[in-house]
Amino acid sequence: EAGAVAVTYAVVVGCFIFKELTLAGIISCLQRTGLGCAKVFFIIATAGLYTWLLTAYGFPVLVGRFLLSITDSPRVMMAVMALILLLVTTFMESIAALVLLMPILYPVAQKVGIDSTYFGVMVVVSIGIGLVTPPVGLCLYVSADIGRAGIAEVSRALIPFILTVFMILILLLFVPGLITAIPRWIT
Repeated sequence: EAGAVAVTYAVVVGCFIFKELTLAGIISCLQRTGLGCAKVFFIIATAGLYTWLLTAYGFPVLVGRFLLSITDSPRVMMAVMALILLLVTTFMESIAALVLLMPILYPVAQKVGIDSTYFGVMVVVSIGIGLVTPPVGLCLYVSADIGRAGIAEVSRALIPFILTVFMILILLLFVPGLITAIPRWIT
């Protein structure tokens, strides 16, 4: 909805206030937007097929058993889960990864005693990093398309930001109170 409002505002300002946006310009913008959306939808469709294949061959059950056999420590388990989420979302679209992994990871998190709020925030941060990590980082492709730059160029520019967020992920892993303190104060 906010995007639709922003586009409407941009068209009104471009056409009537600055008078620089023409019908040909609008058509060109729509074509570029269509191509950008097609790239994203192709990645999502491919990820959906990949998710279906993994589910059909019993991958979720294997992962759940494997995780419970590793450790009973909540911190170690959360570190393993964050690593899995980072790896999976590096190669798979985030929604497909959530659909595939949450039915596996959440029950495992509950069994080892990981707080639900902490787990949710760690999942979101891990997936957020995966969204901008090559080769399939969906936001990476959208950013490259918007900036009219190559994936390699955008990837190099994002390295400091990815490293910073990765360090925050590690900090959150070792200090869960940064996530759970405020919700505990409220309840």
